[in-house]
Amino acid sequence: MRTLILTLFLSLIFPSVTNGATGLLSTTVPWPQWPPIEYKALSLTSTPPSGTIVFPKGENIRYATIDLGDGKIDVAIQLGDEPLVWVDANNNQNLCDDGTGKPKSAGCHPHFGTPLFNWEFKVQVPYEINGQSFTQPYYLKVSGEKYGLTNDKWHFSYVCGGLRKGLIDLDGRLYGIYIGDRNSDGLYNDIENLTVFIDVNHDGKIAWGEEVYEMFSPPTFPIQVGVNVYAIKSADPAGRVIDLEKTGEATPPPVLAPGNPAPDFTAETVDGTTLTLSDYRGKVVILLSLLFKAYQDSSSCPSCTKPKTDLLQRALELQQRVQDEPGGLQDRIAIIGFASDPESPSASLIKGLGIKFPVIWNPQLGKLYRLSNMVVVDQEGIIQLTANTNYIVKYDGVHITDIRYCNLGAWEIMEKVEQLLKR
Repeated sequence: MRTLILTLFLSLIFPSVTNGATGLLSTTVPWPQWPPIEYKALSLTSTPPSGTIVFPKGENIRYATIDLGDGKIDVAIQLGDEPLVWVDANNNQNLCDDGTGKPKSAGCHPHFGTPLFNWEFKVQVPYEINGQSFTQPYYLKVSGEKYGLTNDKWHFSYVCGGLRKGLIDLDGRLYGIYIGDRNSDGLYNDIENLTVFIDVNHDGKIAWGEEVYEMFSPPTFPIQVGVNVYAIKSADPAGRVIDLEKTGEATPPPVLAPGNPAPDFTAETVDGTTLTLSDYRGKVVILLSLLFKAYQDSSSCPSCTKPKTDLLQRALELQQRVQDEPGGLQDRIAIIGFASDPESPSASLIKGLGIKFPVIWNPQLGKLYRLSNMVVVDQEGIIQLTANTNYIVKYDGVHITDIRYCNLGAWEIMEKVEQLLKR
């Protein structure tokens, strides 16, 4: 009933909403989990940005400008053992009235052990469309990492993002929709860099992970609602309007969420063996996505010790935990790896890294599973656990302020596996 009333209401105010695949987006929210957006380096100078009225002064002050929307956001940084970062978040040419400059978090780089600081800001991005000037919220993260013992060894980078939230009518039914740009420029009309979320199952919320098909990044992952496939026709630079057009029909993709069947597949492993997922019925299967790119080229530095990635470390720990299962239980568990690299890793590389379970390199299969970095399938072929099953919810005492999704650790995965083995 609520959906019907809302549809009638919107049709009176915005007739175009019910006449085509046009989405109207009115608010901006942060990404619940940051997408794989590449950080960009901040180019620092000792000269304050042109047009800035008020800016920090003192020793070791550096300045930078970030192009966002149809304007810019000014940044000031004071180098030191505990650096400070100021951002002109309200875009009033005053770098000193938007906070103290202290970092939101401080720690060490997970691989290199070097000092690492992070700042987070909600900034007002300027736009000018059809002669109208306005600002719109956006979210900015600045990261500072120290490589040496002197101030000039600091490296600062940034990443930006914001999801525009609204409604879209598809074939006479309203859906919640979010759109987000993935290149940190604050513009939503470069549609090749758009990610689109649609409340496909109409449950009133968006499944933020890739395990459920409500996240689309055309053309790799086309927009599909039911059997209908859509392409992005256009989007407003400020992300206020998006137009979709139907391009065809296709079989609805599987839902990679607990309680749903894992899509079956037959594929060849890197060492030439053929395997079929359904042949593992009766076993608990752990599907893992792994990235081997960092280890592909060892010829330039054969003596270098390359740090293992978190996902690889977890895979090796899982492998060991399975081997340590008592009383033959290890024979009831299988691990299958998905290589998510642009090219197939070599069998010798995989063996050299200590991986003993089969590894598949198959881009179509990776697409089927959305490159999800972990799926646990039970003895009947039903998904029981996914990468984003675990999450941390933060409260301010009254409201939820943040939701952070976490990669499950090896012990958490094995805890679920052992529960399944007892059934």
